[in-house]
Amino acid sequence: MERNHQYDDILYLSRPLSRRAKMSMTDRGAQFSPFAALTGYDAVIRESARLTNEAPQLDGDEIAALDGKLRRIQEDPEKYGEAAFRVFRPDEWKSGGSFITVTGRVRRVDPVRQTVLLESGEEFPIGMIYAIDGVEEDYGE
Repeated sequence: MERNHQYDDILYLSRPLSRRAKMSMTDRGAQFSPFAALTGYDAVIRESARLTNEAPQLDGDEIAALDGKLRRIQEDPEKYGEAAFRVFRPDEWKSGGSFITVTGRVRRVDPVRQTVLLESGEEFPIGMIYAIDGVEEDYGE
């Protein structure tokens, strides 16, 4: 029985060569690399998972103790040298914030602007200070 094949005339021809340069294996592999279909989605997920704290409320005794320490620093900044301030920093994007410790020599306590300015140039609001280390408490001497 004789078979008539439709492609017999091209079945054993050599493979045609492309006019383009052959692609490197690296470039070929890059075609199949994953891509981010939702650009920025990972950043949104990380931001929503980031935790913030609410600023605690100080009682009258704690406020008085901090006020006494600030007054001592303001009266004689040379005596106290460096002080460590535990400061609450509000978060730029979410409600709440986080506590940081700022250490340095106090240049000025500004009662008008209600800020503390360090010699390093860092400035923070007095109302955001929750603890001061390096200054003894004022016991009404």
